[in-house]
Amino acid sequence: MNSIFSPEGCNEFLRRIDSLRPDSKAQWGKMNVSQMVAHCQAPLNVGLNEHPLGNYNFIIRTIGKMVKKGLVKDDKPFKRNQPTDKSFIMSDDKNFEVERSKLKDSLQRFSAAGREGKLLGKHPFFGPLSTKEWDLMGYKHLDHHLRQFGA
Repeated sequence: MNSIFSPEGCNEFLRRIDSLRPDSKAQWGKMNVSQMVAHCQAPLNVGLNEHPLGNYNFIIRTIGKMVKKGLVKDDKPFKRNQPTDKSFIMSDDKNFEVERSKLKDSLQRFSAAGREGKLLGKHPFFGPLSTKEWDLMGYKHLDHHLRQFGA
C-alpha cells in the first residue's frame, strides 16, 4: 500500500481530490460530495490535534481498541457504511470549493506531520496509534471516500 505520508502518495491524493466536481455523485452512502470533503478533514485534523473528540468511557475505548485491530491488520479497503464519530457527520450544506481547499490543506499538513512523527500519539477512540497506523488509517479513510465519489 502507498503511504499518505510520502510526497508521492500525498500528491496522488491531491490529484484525486482535484478530480472531484461539485456535481460528483456518490456510489454509496448519504453524503453529497461537499459534505464528504468536509467529513474527510475531521480524521486528519484529529491526528493534528485540531479536532478534539469527546471523552469516551472505558467500555467505548475498549471497543475502539478492538475496532482498531480490524482496521489496521491489513491494507484491505474500508467496508461501506461503517459507523463514525458523531462530530464527523456532515448533514448541513457545505461550500464545495471552500471545503475542498480545506481538505487539501489538512492533507498536506497531516502528511508533513506524519513524516516528522508529530501526529497525536493517542487517539481518543482507538487508543495509541503508531506512525504506521496513522498512515494506514488516514490512507484507507481518504481512499474509501474518494472511491465513493469515483475519484
